[in-house]
Amino acid sequence: MCGVVSGSHGAAASQCIVAPQPSPSPNPRRGGGGSAAGNCKPLLAEDPRSISEALESLRPGQSVVAALRGCKGRLHPSVAAAILAQLDGNAELGTQFYDWAAALPGFKHTIFSFNKYLNLLVKSGSPAKAIDLFRSRLPPRCRPNHFTYSTLLRATYKAGGDVERTLGFFRRIRSSSRSVADYNIVLQSLCRAGETARALEIFRGEMARDGVAPTIVTYNTIINGLCKSNELGAGMELFEELVERGHHPDVVTYNTLIDSLCKAGDLEEARRLHGDMSSRSCVPNVVTYSVLINGLCKVGRIDEARELIQEMTRKSCDVLPNIITYNSFLDGLCKQSMTAEACELMRSLRDGSLRVSPDTVTFSTLIDGLCKCGQIDEACSVFDDMIAGGYVPNVITYNALVNGLCKADKMERAHAMIESMVDKGVTPDVITYSVLVDAFCKASRVDEALELLHGMASRGCTPNVVTFNSIIDGLCKSDRSGEAFQMFDDMALKHGLVPDKITYCTLIDGLFRTGRAGQAEALLDAMPDPDTYAFNCCINGLSKLGDVSRALQVYNRMLELELVPDKVTFNILIAGACKAGNFEQASALFEEMVAKNLQPDVMTFGALIDGLCKAGQVEAARDILDLMGNLGVPPNVVTYNALVHGLCKSGRIEEACQFLEEMVSSGCVPDSITYGSLVYALCRASRTDDALQLVSELKSFGWDPDTVTYNILVDGLWKSGQTEQAITVLEEMVGKGHHPDVVTYNTLIDSLCKAGDLEEARRLHGDMSSRVSRCCVPNVVTYSVLINGLCKVGRIDEARELIQEMMRKSCDVLPNIITYNSFLDGLCKQSMMAEACELMRSLRDGSLRVSPDTVTFSTLIDGLCKCGQTDEACNVFDDMIAGGYVPNVVTYNVLMNGLCKTDKMERAHAMIESMVDKGVTPDVITYSVLVDAFCKASHVDEALELLHGMASRGCTPNVVTFNSIIDGLCKSDQSGEAFQMFDDMTLKHGLAPDKITYCTLIDGLFRTGWAGQAEVLLDAMPDPDTYAFNCCINGLSKLGDVSRALHRMLELELVPDKVTFNILIAGACKAGNFEQASALFEEMVAKNLQPDVMTFGALIDGLCKAGQVEATWDIM
Repeated sequence: MCGVVSGSHGAAASQCIVAPQPSPSPNPRRGGGGSAAGNCKPLLAEDPRSISEALESLRPGQSVVAALRGCKGRLHPSVAAAILAQLDGNAELGTQFYDWAAALPGFKHTIFSFNKYLNLLVKSGSPAKAIDLFRSRLPPRCRPNHFTYSTLLRATYKAGGDVERTLGFFRRIRSSSRSVADYNIVLQSLCRAGETARALEIFRGEMARDGVAPTIVTYNTIINGLCKSNELGAGMELFEELVERGHHPDVVTYNTLIDSLCKAGDLEEARRLHGDMSSRSCVPNVVTYSVLINGLCKVGRIDEARELIQEMTRKSCDVLPNIITYNSFLDGLCKQSMTAEACELMRSLRDGSLRVSPDTVTFSTLIDGLCKCGQIDEACSVFDDMIAGGYVPNVITYNALVNGLCKADKMERAHAMIESMVDKGVTPDVITYSVLVDAFCKASRVDEALELLHGMASRGCTPNVVTFNSIIDGLCKSDRSGEAFQMFDDMALKHGLVPDKITYCTLIDGLFRTGRAGQAEALLDAMPDPDTYAFNCCINGLSKLGDVSRALQVYNRMLELELVPDKVTFNILIAGACKAGNFEQASALFEEMVAKNLQPDVMTFGALIDGLCKAGQVEAARDILDLMGNLGVPPNVVTYNALVHGLCKSGRIEEACQFLEEMVSSGCVPDSITYGSLVYALCRASRTDDALQLVSELKSFGWDPDTVTYNILVDGLWKSGQTEQAITVLEEMVGKGHHPDVVTYNTLIDSLCKAGDLEEARRLHGDMSSRVSRCCVPNVVTYSVLINGLCKVGRIDEARELIQEMMRKSCDVLPNIITYNSFLDGLCKQSMMAEACELMRSLRDGSLRVSPDTVTFSTLIDGLCKCGQTDEACNVFDDMIAGGYVPNVVTYNVLMNGLCKTDKMERAHAMIESMVDKGVTPDVITYSVLVDAFCKASHVDEALELLHGMASRGCTPNVVTFNSIIDGLCKSDQSGEAFQMFDDMTLKHGLAPDKITYCTLIDGLFRTGWAGQAEVLLDAMPDPDTYAFNCCINGLSKLGDVSRALHRMLELELVPDKVTFNILIAGACKAGNFEQASALFEEMVAKNLQPDVMTFGALIDGLCKAGQVEATWDIM
């Protein structure tokens, strides 16, 4: 015999196996020979139960022999089977006994004992072992029977095996031997796998053909499967069928259907079923009530949920609410912001009056609800009570509180909770870190978010896609798109994560924000299965960069991919077209939108109205507002604000005030932006007294100006020189509890910088630091405004120091691209091009964590051109294109201007075609630069060709363009053509000539001897000034007609200047009339005009030419 150790003692079987004991030899004297087996009796000295009890009572090290010492004879398989049946639930001891019995000499398991062992394994939670036993250790010459396969059915179901294997075992059972339990297991397997159609097929086919009557468990199984597969209608039909067939639905049936109905939002039918239970003598249990209460709470029907709880607690009801019931109700209260009642419920649970104690879920739910309602302090108090009461918060509790603290800008406290979690044995999960990372990124504290990301690994926590999405978004919004792109690569290569749609779209948006349109489009092309949302991001980015034509190309590509544009697509395109002033295109897009059965919404109309108002077409905007009313789209406050702003911008402030009344009468309540637009318009029109009067009237109606309105008033008063009044308003602002914010300081600092008072601006900047307790911390705008002001007056060293201050660890505000652009512009204006180029390199290589934009490149190109370094400027332009940045019309204009100034006109001219090829439309400045350059180089005919070619590009010349042409013609002695151009300018183009136009033509006419026409032109000039008369006097003097020049001077009712006298003195000297020149000199001095080197030079030159060299020494 072989001894085994009981599983309850946990010793290994191999430690206590003993050698089988030999049977005693038969005594020949007593007769009876034969084999030992023939003389052995079955082991029945004790019944199987006592044997199993003996086995279970084994002591460590005790053998089976010792346990079964009183038993004689050989073990019979039926006894082994009985013993295995008695060892119910003890798989380890059962396995040891099964193996021990199999090792006995002459003993062989039968299918009966094998089935008992198989059943023991399944019942004790080892279904996989049971399946392996069947596959590898089926006793020899034992044929499995229906009990074997039924047991294996249960094994495969419990092991979560595939449906086909379950069905394979089922098919091996003869149809006549299949029980309802066998069918129920097969149906459960199919339903769990979502194969409800096959389940119904077996239920209505094989089960009916085999004559197996379904039980309520059968129906419940299929109804549950249908409900979980979102086939609630079919589940309800089966419910009706079971009732019709005389079955009585039980509480499980009802609970399943009520739960599914609640999840589907059909609360009325759920309540009807709940009521139906009583008529069918089926008593609802706590699950029934809890499911229904949860469903009611999910849709905000709190009163009905409360009534059900009261029904449960009434004496007539035998079912009392449990903690799950109360947790559902508490969650409903919190979602409806009924936190006072939620807190009262918690108190009742805590004091025992409800006979139920709260659990971790209760506390977590209340903490989350309080946090979402902004009651952070209360949430923290509940958390502290939870700890004090001996309850153990889990990671969900901490995550809810961390999220609430982050939303309330209490990031430090939220961050500190990670250590608190670890101290209490709770491991922060990816949600904990992701919440904190997202909060730091949204607060522009990206470096701290990156530290958290790197610290996750040391905690054994792996970031997920959501974590990376927050980081990438934060980097992009901090103008660090280069780092964001690197993070995108790390996400896939280092962490094995697949970027999702949000990842791609966030990075695409960030690249567009920094002007890297080429990279953004390349990323869209690399995106697997881009959808409409992704294309919308790209279209939006291009539209914001002003490249509407390219946005339309991307839209057409979207259509080629058979993606359906949505309302957002058209709203973006329409807004872009309106922003570009292309209302014809906007109108066409609007019609296409309607044709695609997409109903224009308030955003669509708002974009049209805003665009038209900004273009000064307020009447057309009002027509759109009327169209909104006709189409039943009510305008919102944003729509009205656009119109109010448009009217104000066009100087129609009184109409804006009248429109305000119309707005109120339509039921739309004006907001601070509405009133702010009116106040701003009045301040901009230097009507600060009217602005103050309007604010006073609005206050009398109960309106309290906000900080923004006060800031507008202070800015307007300050700029109009009403310093004392500005201080009064500032004091009133503080008195009303509106402490000066960063915008207030930024406004004042900006005004001081523009006024040249840098010392006071720096003093105010220093004053902000002393107001940290009032949350008035200088932001990136503050620094950028001050740096820009310093750069404008050449104080580069101080500007550099401020940038270094921003970058120091003690400063939480990092420079952005606007800061660097201001500093770069300052360097360029001081001709410090080496440092400017070094700054660009640092921006390009990512060491400053900010990427350059189109303005950066344009500024550097302009600076290089103005310093005569056009080759370097061209290299920067080429680098810009290669880096995927999109040059705009300003970039091209500055480069063309530089090329023209270095006599590279042909290259400059060729850039017009390059612009058009890249979708950039040349503007009037582009053409005017080229026209002026050609004229100055005496290439007037080419300049005229450019002038005539502007029309074909849809570009209208302005006064500057014509002035260059007229000057070029005059200097080429084509004053007749110049005079004709002067007429064309007014008659054909409707342009009013300015002072330069008149003076240029007057000078040209005198140059060709057309003095009469020149004087006529002067007489026709509206409001001629001293400069215009000087041109005429100079022309007459150069023609030698000094007497006429003096006559024109006497006609001059304006005050002659130094130039006037210098011209006349030079003319008199040239004519040899030194007496007249001397008289003019004395008159000049008498008018307190200081003679200059030009005055004396004219006198000395005239005397020398007249041979009066000695007299020149007196002049010297």
